[in-house]
Amino acid sequence: MATVEIRGSGYSFALFVDGQPHGTGASSYEKACIKANYLERMLARVDRPCLCCGATFTAAGRNNRMCPACTDFAAGAMI
Repeated sequence: MATVEIRGSGYSFALFVDGQPHGTGASSYEKACIKANYLERMLARVDRPCLCCGATFTAAGRNNRMCPACTDFAAGAMI
């Protein structure tokens, strides 16, 4: 998995992915953290097979194991 770093101080912070600069900077550490969190989530997306139907879908993270169609079906069955 890629490593996301925040470097900088004062009013200038930059994001680095595996040591390479990525995107535009941020004017505060808090904004840089928000951008880094979003970037980490996007980098964690992986194509996975659905546990129910076996179809391949792009998972939002490690805990996402069901495709959207099966998730919607399961949500309707729980009502």
